[in-house]
Amino acid sequence: MKIAHAMLQSVCLLIALSSLSCGQSIISKPQLTFENEAKAKYRMIFERQFIQCGTSYYSEVTYESYTKDGFNGPPPNKGVDIIELKGVSFSAKSLFLSEADRLNGIQWLGRVVVSYTAGRRYKSDKGWEKWENFDFRPTGYSRINHPVDVQKNTSGLELKRDTFDFEYNSDSAFAKETYKKIDCSSIPK
Repeated sequence: MKIAHAMLQSVCLLIALSSLSCGQSIISKPQLTFENEAKAKYRMIFERQFIQCGTSYYSEVTYESYTKDGFNGPPPNKGVDIIELKGVSFSAKSLFLSEADRLNGIQWLGRVVVSYTAGRRYKSDKGWEKWENFDFRPTGYSRINHPVDVQKNTSGLELKRDTFDFEYNSDSAFAKETYKKIDCSSIPK
C-alpha cells in the first residue's frame, strides 16, 4: 500500500513537472499590475517632497494666503511650518474604461491616493501642535490626500499631478503651499 501511494505521488509530480517548459519555475513572479505601477510612481513623487525618518514622513511647508481687496475674510497668513505624517500608505483603484478610451489608446484608468493615520504641524513660535486624525482639514493637510487620476497608454503611465504643491487664485482669495523635503537632522524634537 505504501509503495502504491509513493508511486502515485511520483507520477503526479512527473505530470506536473512535464507541463513546465525548460527554464520555467513552479513559483511565478508576481506581475506588476497597473495599480501597483501607479502606487509606485505616486510614492516616488511623494518622496521627492517628503522624507521618512523612523516611522514618520516630514516635509517643510511654506504657505501664504490672503483675502483680496473688497472681500471680508481672515487676515493674511504667511509662514513656514513642518508637518509630520504617521501611518502613510498608498492605494490605487481601477476606474471604468470605455470603448472610446480603448480606441484612443488608453489601456487603464485609475486613481491613486496617499493616506495617513495621523498628522501634526510644527510652528516655530508654538512648537508641535496636537496630533489629529487623517481626516483633519487645516491648511497644509487637506490637499495631500486628494485622489489623483492616472491613465496608462502606449507611452506609459501618466499621473495628472506630479507635485503636492498647491495654488488657488480666485476673485476673492489667494492661497499657495509649497512642500520641500528636509533632512531628518533638522526636525525639531
